Amino acid sequence: MIDRKDLRIPDFLGHMREAIARIETYTHGFTLDTFRANTLVQDAVYKNFENIGEAAANIDRLDKTFWERHPNVAFRDSYDTRNVFAHGYFAVNSMIVWNLIQNDLPAFKEGVEALLELYPSKDIDAEAYLRARLDAPRDKETKKGEEAEKASTPSKDRGQPRGGRDGR
Repeated sequence: MIDRKDLRIPDFLGHMREAIARIETYTHGFTLDTFRANTLVQDAVYKNFENIGEAAANIDRLDKTFWERHPNVAFRDSYDTRNVFAHGYFAVNSMIVWNLIQNDLPAFKEGVEALLELYPSKDIDAEAYLRARLDAPRDKETKKGEEAEKASTPSKDRGQPRGGRDGR
């Protein structure tokens, strides 16, 4: 059976490649001054940096050693940058972002492209994959939990109240 991790890592790397391409498109022909003057482009760039960092986090969730095995790609930095954009509110400095675009993004792109060659997207029959996942035996704890939840849920057929203060 195909491991979920093998399917998803190329997807997340592809998401990174797409976000990088968007940043390059949005800022093509810009200077620092034109970038600083265009808040619409800034917002789009910030969102795509967030997407890159989120994809890096998703890869880390799937494979805790992936970042360590590929130290030439700044996954940790991309995730930390994502957090600044997501939680820094108006503290983001457009000059620093412009420097990221000009100085760091090209090397990051190169690393992502190299990884996409190592981890190509799996051409699979999605329907067969999903069918295999659905037919796979579930562990006993999952089944027990589902049965316990079903047993503890009140049923209209049993004449039990549905839960509000007035029993409705």
